[in-house]
Amino acid sequence: KDKSRNVGAGNGKTRTPDRGGHAIDPVLLEIMRHKVEAIADEICITLLRTSRSVFVNEAADFAVGMLDLEGEIFGWAPENKTTSINVPAAHTIRIMGTLDPGDAIVTNDPYSSDAMATHLPDLHVIRPYFRGSRLVGYGWGFIHYMDVGGRVPGSVSSYNTDIFQEGLRIPPMKLMQRGRLNEDFITLFKANCRLPETNMADLKAMLGALEVGGRRVQDTIDHYGVQTFVSCQRALKDYSAEKARDIL
Repeated sequence: KDKSRNVGAGNGKTRTPDRGGHAIDPVLLEIMRHKVEAIADEICITLLRTSRSVFVNEAADFAVGMLDLEGEIFGWAPENKTTSINVPAAHTIRIMGTLDPGDAIVTNDPYSSDAMATHLPDLHVIRPYFRGSRLVGYGWGFIHYMDVGGRVPGSVSSYNTDIFQEGLRIPPMKLMQRGRLNEDFITLFKANCRLPETNMADLKAMLGALEVGGRRVQDTIDHYGVQTFVSCQRALKDYSAEKARDIL
């Protein structure tokens, strides 16, 4: 049951329609804004506390967030130190085809991800979130990894002349399938980097953090209903766009 139909009723305020045609009460929208922000923040803090690399713990070269059904950010963690939130994930999600509960996508290739990744040391992970059999959104995050192979330790050099010198290219593929790690990918990844154990610790930290996000999504849906959670995604993006235009 969608409990949102009783939230904010009778307050006399105009309801804001999302582009799917569902009315979102302004008070409820503000509540959902804080809810999804809190989910993203818990993903971020979980990652900070469980990762092992200095790129996460000291340089804060990572980011996490919530993606809507269109593959666009609608929930951003205030704890993120990375300021860019342009994450064009729609192409990567689309080319992966049908996803199931327990799946996770990984990629670091700027070309086959249609510029979601910026360079090979940045590994992006996307986990679909389901309510029963219904897809309700995605958790997303990237970490700049200590080393992904290539001609120099650290995989970054101003003397590189093509992408193959930078390291291992990973086109979008399933890191997990129905809750099981893709062991073939893990074997290949570890064999092509100089710090396999540190990299694996960070990769598992990201998966764990996104799992925490999935649990919080379920808690939110339990309280407000699945339709409210899905409808708020477009409404929150429209609200953000309106506020940005006001400032400009």
